[in-house]
Amino acid sequence: MARALLGSVAEKMVRASPAPVLTIGATEGHDDATFRHILVPTDFGPIAEHALHLAVRLASNFGAKLTLLHVADIKSVRAEAYVEGLAWPKIDVEKSAQSAQSALDRQLSITRKQHPNVEGVLLEGEPWREIVNAAKARGADLIVLGTHGRHGIPRLFLGSVAERVVRYADVPTMTVRTDDHKPAEQPQREPTSDSIEASSE
Repeated sequence: MARALLGSVAEKMVRASPAPVLTIGATEGHDDATFRHILVPTDFGPIAEHALHLAVRLASNFGAKLTLLHVADIKSVRAEAYVEGLAWPKIDVEKSAQSAQSALDRQLSITRKQHPNVEGVLLEGEPWREIVNAAKARGADLIVLGTHGRHGIPRLFLGSVAERVVRYADVPTMTVRTDDHKPAEQPQREPTSDSIEASSE
């Protein structure tokens, strides 16, 4: 599928579909119906976590390896600092990297309980480009990512990032929209005598 056609059709599907979308380019040559190595970009937010849950289920079904990838987008941090009137030297980049590594380690610990064959990777750069390059460099044959995972200052998974990954990745991509993530319903509390009396007043 030509990149132009991919942009005009598949990316509209990514934006509009209420269900996860699997995009396979015609030139990717993925003839096998199984996946052996799934790359899951994450910013540790709820939508990225939802995409990870889907990836874990896929990995379990296919017996595939999982790689969790977090990309530290320093340009976004600088832009946020500028907008908020912060001086760049006041932002401790090293501390941010340590915090990201700690978050990645925590996510790995949780994920290993569900799927032991998992590794974590921390990179710095432009998110969509690093995701595409990491998939190629590490031999992943599927990318699963949320389209609107936002958490903290860096905004790593805006729709434009997911769409660029879909457009330029050399492997199939599965995108999970924000609308696909629905918070669990809160259990209804049983009425008590106090609440009944209060409602009758």
